Amino acid sequence: MISGQEPNRRGAPRHPLIADVDLVIDADTLEAMTVDISATGVRIDMAAPLRVTMRFVENGQLQDRMAQLARVQKTPDNGMSYGFEFIDNSDENI
Repeated sequence: MISGQEPNRRGAPRHPLIADVDLVIDADTLEAMTVDISATGVRIDMAAPLRVTMRFVENGQLQDRMAQLARVQKTPDNGMSYGFEFIDNSDENI
């Protein structure tokens, strides 16, 4: 491993896609537990991953995919980068 780089843990190769995406989050109340809090933020734990439905166009085809939040990282320009893992729609009740 090269110093300062994370090992590649991706299960599949990536390819670039620049597209608008709609995130659909159920209007249900999600339960969580605070872990710690400060003047600038709060960390919470959840029993299950945060899940969303994503709609976007890839190769001219509308994609409607269920996904769960897998990673969050602050970007150098103070934005946020979110990584989502696609899950099988049959896993919706897990």
